Amino acid sequence: ESKRMVWSTYSSSVLTNYAKVTRLIEGNEYIFRVRAENKMGTGPPTETHPIIAKTKYDRPGRPDPPDVTRVSKEEMTVVWNPPEYDGGKSITGYILEKKEKRSLRWVPVTKTPIPERRKKVTNLFPGHEYQFRVSAENEVGLGEPSLPSRPVIAKDPIEPPEIELDASMRKLVTVRAGCPIRLFAIVRGRPAPKVTWRRMGIDNVIRKGQVDLVDTMAFCVIPDSTRDDSGKYSLTLVNAAGEKAVFVNVRVLDKPGPPQPPFDISEIDADACTLSWHIPLEDGGSNITNYVVEKCDVGRGDWVTALSSVTKTSCRIGKLIPGEEYMFRVRAENRFGISEPLASGKMIARYPFDVPSEPKNARITKVNKDCIFVAWDKPDSDGGSPITGYLIERKERNSLLWVKANDTAVRSTEYPCVGLIEGLEYTFRIYALNRAGASKPSKPTEFVTARAPVGKPPLPVLYPPGKPEVIDVTKSTASLVWTRPKHDGGSKLIGYFVEACKLPGDKWVRCNTTPYQIPLEEYTATDLEENAQYQFRAIAKTAVNISRPSEPSDPVTIHPENVPPRIELDLSMQSQLTVKAGTNVRLEANVYGKPMPAITWKKEGEVLKPSEGLKITTKRNLATVELFSVNRKQTGDYTITAENASGSKSATIRLKVLDKPGPPASVKIKHMYADRAMLSWEPPLEDGGSEITNYIVDKRETSRPNWAQVSANVPITSCTVERLIEGHEYQFRICAENKYGVGDPILTEPAVAKNPYDPPGPPAFPKVVDTTRNSISLSWSKPAYDGGSPIIGYLVESKRADTDNWVRCNLPKNLQATQFVVTGL
Repeated sequence: ESKRMVWSTYSSSVLTNYAKVTRLIEGNEYIFRVRAENKMGTGPPTETHPIIAKTKYDRPGRPDPPDVTRVSKEEMTVVWNPPEYDGGKSITGYILEKKEKRSLRWVPVTKTPIPERRKKVTNLFPGHEYQFRVSAENEVGLGEPSLPSRPVIAKDPIEPPEIELDASMRKLVTVRAGCPIRLFAIVRGRPAPKVTWRRMGIDNVIRKGQVDLVDTMAFCVIPDSTRDDSGKYSLTLVNAAGEKAVFVNVRVLDKPGPPQPPFDISEIDADACTLSWHIPLEDGGSNITNYVVEKCDVGRGDWVTALSSVTKTSCRIGKLIPGEEYMFRVRAENRFGISEPLASGKMIARYPFDVPSEPKNARITKVNKDCIFVAWDKPDSDGGSPITGYLIERKERNSLLWVKANDTAVRSTEYPCVGLIEGLEYTFRIYALNRAGASKPSKPTEFVTARAPVGKPPLPVLYPPGKPEVIDVTKSTASLVWTRPKHDGGSKLIGYFVEACKLPGDKWVRCNTTPYQIPLEEYTATDLEENAQYQFRAIAKTAVNISRPSEPSDPVTIHPENVPPRIELDLSMQSQLTVKAGTNVRLEANVYGKPMPAITWKKEGEVLKPSEGLKITTKRNLATVELFSVNRKQTGDYTITAENASGSKSATIRLKVLDKPGPPASVKIKHMYADRAMLSWEPPLEDGGSEITNYIVDKRETSRPNWAQVSANVPITSCTVERLIEGHEYQFRICAENKYGVGDPILTEPAVAKNPYDPPGPPAFPKVVDTTRNSISLSWSKPAYDGGSPIIGYLVESKRADTDNWVRCNLPKNLQATQFVVTGL
């Protein structure tokens, strides 16, 4: 020891160049010397400098003065930072002391060291002023206390209420019906404010759900939401310092409500009807995409889907069975489901009019060995729909079966029944037809035997043509038309003779020499005397017979008549004529005027000429344009112009050709991910004349030839294709569809299914900010590269130095900051 100056031998047998000296007294100062020894003796010593025997670790340094955060009249929360110098050993705890400002004595708040750097001090006297200090302790001992904190009076602080809304609460909060509504906010204020949640409305109360306050978080949870829970919610804080309120808009999305009555059934036919309804009062918070219409055959009782993609509040239902009773119901559909149905009343599939009454006074007018003429009178009632023709049946006397005598409906009230067997007795009956069907049969005629009239040769009967009609007159000509004979006697007509009689007088002069000159039922007589009066008649000629002359025409004076042109359009031609592409269309108009007007057809101002697929004819007063296998390009206005010396007249027929739509105008892949792709496209430039009802989306891997359907009922111009395989190359195609078919597709460029971003780079090496006996505080910097997508969280892992197993210390969704305290060590 340096103060004794007496040397003592510690060891005389040290073989190394170092030695450990023990049994020293802490705090004493020592000097050591070493001598080397060999066989010849001991050498001179070497001495050390004086050194005090003490440990190499110190007690921790002095912490900074602590801070007082939360203050009330009976308690305060004190926080502090660790000292800059921990003495070489980890801090194991802290001792917190308090004193009143005017007092000199410090009172321990914690009797034993605590590892935390925060302490709530209670049981304070209201209105008294307090100071605090803190001392750090390690394995060596307790360090010096910090300087005192600032004096703080024990009283309730007054801070106005503050509300911090999460970003998701500032926007519209959208949930699906049946899912919980969770509203929350961070609330502050001193004294602690009163928290009130309200739903803005008639009574401003929340009738269901749970309202809670945990620490500084205010919650409002409605577990099973319905559409009625949509609306504006308010959070109000009130304390002595003031009042604060925020609002949160909530929308609950659900399937729509049922369509609204009246559910009308109109335009009823034998196999179809039209339905109409009103949009639902409640759309579920999402646009109505379509309606689903179902029908029920009341006799069977089962409901089947009739139409599943109706986009309007009306539709036409077909394929009904005539005479059956039906009910219908309609449901509205949006992205979130299908509504309850709206049901109609019952209806019977039948025309709104009846069949005609039976024809009257059926009778036999002429008899031959293989032809019998039957005549009848019109029915008393047409049933509410014009009579379209008559059906004749015949029956032999010894037969029970009635057989049709005509293949097509007869428009006149007389018909020659041919193909009879000479010598058999026949009776006949007649049905009247309209759109509703056939009437009851007339009373049968009397039985009559098919045979040649007595006393006349059995020559074929050739009936005279119809009465000629003068349709046009000039100063020297007259244009005539007539009808074919009702019966040609079984031989083919080869032509007609036309005879003229100048009045007054009774001499008939033939206008043609052979019947071959007039093969049709029309003729223009020429070289007539101007201002003279004439009558005309026609005679039919077959290879074996010649008919009696027809009834003479009405007298006509030969002088030019100036009648301006007149055009009459059928009712169906007056409104827009709508047809489906690929069908044949016949446009027709009746043209009158004297002299007969010249006729011109135009489409959108361009003169039409006969060509492949287009035929123009004019027969008598009827002018027609026939279009074969029409397409969308033939949609437009067709104008007929009739012109003669007295003027000009025009009429327009509007034709609309409906077809399947064209391909979408453009398509692009908006976003491509590892398992899905988001597509968008533009509607077709050509919708086919009918509203686009939906789109069809297909996909295929480019390594395979076959397409797989993604969806056949996409109502909008965007779609997300899911279930892709990462790394595979895909191609997509989109087709538009309307009620007339599916259009041609448009294809995307091939694209590989992968995410548009990469994993982030590594964070900076973590730094140890603080340590305790069972925890470590870490901090780190963000990675230099985020991979193209914002960082959403960090994973912290730990492992003991003597193992290779890393253990996760947190969940990624809970750690967004770049600091973390690892506990449980």
